[in-house]
Amino acid sequence: MNVTQFNWTEGDDPSQSMRYILDQNADIVVIQEGLVDFSYEQLKTVQPMLDELYQKYPYRKEAFFDVGILSKYPYTDVKSPALAADSISYFIKAWDVQAPGGDLRVVSMHLSSLRFTVNDSKILDSINVPSDRKGRVKSVVQKLDYGFRTHVRQVQAMRNLLDETVGDVLVMGDMNDTPGSFAYRTLCGDDLLDAWAEAGCGPTYTFNAHHLYVKIDHILYRGDLELLTCRRDKKGDSDHYPLVAVFQR
Repeated sequence: MNVTQFNWTEGDDPSQSMRYILDQNADIVVIQEGLVDFSYEQLKTVQPMLDELYQKYPYRKEAFFDVGILSKYPYTDVKSPALAADSISYFIKAWDVQAPGGDLRVVSMHLSSLRFTVNDSKILDSINVPSDRKGRVKSVVQKLDYGFRTHVRQVQAMRNLLDETVGDVLVMGDMNDTPGSFAYRTLCGDDLLDAWAEAGCGPTYTFNAHHLYVKIDHILYRGDLELLTCRRDKKGDSDHYPLVAVFQR
């Protein structure tokens, strides 16, 4: 779940994203755009929920750069792919969770942002379009081209990790890329299934800003995991909506 750092820059009101996470009471939660410079105790938007957070999730990693995990079960860190020097906001982290039924490798991904500027966003919103529209459109197209090419290199590093992994795997997070893209297909390979494609209900979107209604957050899996349900909720205070999947083993 992309949480935009639990809305800590927008004031002191309790984080709706953290409230949503705690209300779901899921066994495992992976976080993107989490806490890079702060602990939960330092965030006024999270402080009112600290006791509940610690009770429900005794095992937690606040951030590996900007990805983290909340778990009801112990886990061990897995050596993760090196960060690409030419990438922005690209973070991958894996953990082996001691879940019921045996170890479960959980991978949280946050692939590079496309880094749109305010003027780029105006083009995407099709409102208050700047006078240099042609130049801004070219800028947007160039950023898309560079971003998608960068994603391919990043998912190839993830594929190396997955190819070395034996057993059940969950790959979750903010891919900044859509189903059917080359990067998405490269990551899925011939062994990962998409929880939404298997159990969701029709087309959907997870990104909700700039009128870009696209699904760029994914839950992928393989192994001895039986998928029961998958849904997208319009909850939280992030510019991403959360995906929730239920599995049994």
